[in-house]
Amino acid sequence: LCEDETGGIVCTCEAGWRGERCEEDVDECVDGTADCSVHANCVNAAGGYACVCGDGYEGDGVTCTLIAGPTILTPTEGNVLANAKPPITGTGVAGSTLQLSIDGGDPVDVEVDENGEWEFTPETDLIDGEHTVTVTDGTNETIVTFSIDTTAPVLTVDSPKNGEILTAPPTSVSGTSEPGAVIV
Repeated sequence: LCEDETGGIVCTCEAGWRGERCEEDVDECVDGTADCSVHANCVNAAGGYACVCGDGYEGDGVTCTLIAGPTILTPTEGNVLANAKPPITGTGVAGSTLQLSIDGGDPVDVEVDENGEWEFTPETDLIDGEHTVTVTDGTNETIVTFSIDTTAPVLTVDSPKNGEILTAPPTSVSGTSEPGAVIV
């Protein structure tokens, strides 16, 4: 706002402007007067500025909150699987790329779809035993440990006895197998 006063023109600049006639933009990002979160990027604009939350954060730029990191939905912690190539699924920020590694191996890129879901299936069989999957978005990391057991359980039938001659179907069959085995 400039006014013609005795002795010349006097200008009072609005916020974001400076100069004799308020013609110069103040770069708040450079001079450190911008009130952006430490997790935001400052973007100068004519007469002002904008704060934009950085990758992995959301908010208005003045306040930026960490977005929840990627999750692993399957397998779950402690699962014992009979499939040597188990589908590994989870969630993340829609449109982002995650890095997944199995047992500390080389990471592979996994794309998160528009619904915030991702899936990866190993190309080669995982050996029987314990395995660890790590998924990261570069900021947050999720780890799940599970086991592969592709060996068929040993089944011992105790009753009826092997070779026993039955005149009618048995009312029950009993025996033993490894814990957690489902016998059909």
